[in-house]
Amino acid sequence: MFKIIVPIVLLISLFTIEAREISLQVKATPGKFNTELSEDQELMLNGFQQTVTLILGEQKLDSGLYWSKLEKKKMTRKEEFLFLKNLFTNETISRPASEDAKITSLTGSFQANVDTEKLKQNYEEVVFDLGETRAKTFYLLATLELDRSLSWSDLGISGEEGFNSVILESWKKHFEKNLKGFEKIVVLEKDFPVRPDYMNPKSVTLKWKSRLKKVSDESYELNAQYVLQKTKSQDVVTALDFPEQNRKLKSDNKKVISSALASMTYNLLYSQTTKLQSVLDADASALAASEVELKIMAGPGLTDAYQIISVLEETFKPIKLTAQLKSYAIDGSTIKIRAEGSADNILDNLAIGGGKFPFNEQKVLHFNRADKTFAILPKESNN
Repeated sequence: MFKIIVPIVLLISLFTIEAREISLQVKATPGKFNTELSEDQELMLNGFQQTVTLILGEQKLDSGLYWSKLEKKKMTRKEEFLFLKNLFTNETISRPASEDAKITSLTGSFQANVDTEKLKQNYEEVVFDLGETRAKTFYLLATLELDRSLSWSDLGISGEEGFNSVILESWKKHFEKNLKGFEKIVVLEKDFPVRPDYMNPKSVTLKWKSRLKKVSDESYELNAQYVLQKTKSQDVVTALDFPEQNRKLKSDNKKVISSALASMTYNLLYSQTTKLQSVLDADASALAASEVELKIMAGPGLTDAYQIISVLEETFKPIKLTAQLKSYAIDGSTIKIRAEGSADNILDNLAIGGGKFPFNEQKVLHFNRADKTFAILPKESNN
């Protein structure tokens, strides 16, 4: 990835509540990169990178973590350019009237408006891999604690990671093999800071909490519970508070003790596999499809009406939305929508984010929840 070069900020002024007007000097090395980007685009990419680092710093966010996460995605320079360009508007590059052919770097002045709120959301998506939440996923979020009567050194372990990672990896492999109906099994280090609109509503999170306690020299106790929730809505699917588990271990070998206690912990969740599968299957079958009829306001032509259908079907794939034109007239048309969930849930989904969806470069599609209508509006009317 092309890192920041000479980040000399000339001007930062308030543009709107969410946008800032940026002006800074940029550099790039001619001939160093392939032909994916033009020279002006190379300079502009440097401007994007400098600005992102600057604004993340102002927002007290970890720009180093952000860039390392992007680097792991192995984007081409063009892909990174397009990815970052989405955060900017009115971007321009001004270059000197003439440049010496012998110079070792290109220079220019970069100006643009950056949407700071959109950048913050972009940061969360990149750092927490929120883009991956479109997939139907079974998430594991575990808190495995020791009572004050025990320490990691008592178990012959330098820290909790050496104990917890074995259990979590064991659970992950077990569910990958034995739990059906999910695209991925993912272990979470911590809960999501935000739940994006496009998060798959069928994903679930199993939140586990357990504590190990030393009762006597040869006796150990495990208290554990879990809650299974729908990841997006956080509605509880099922929960269980296990009976207290006790285990006697007559050994001076710390590794034997830690292995036995780890087995006691992960076997407890193994025992729930059949129950979890049954509950998840029942919940999935309960998510029946519903139909609603919605109006398109007067104005859009037949081509626009079909484009509305295309936009809706693409945007709401996670709830398997399909749409068809029931009737067409210049003074107003009707479309029939079918999707998973109740009619109210479908309408709620359509109203997410104010019910506004990109339609084309000049217009947006707006859904009015109150009167169940769609309208195509100029972008400037979307403010």
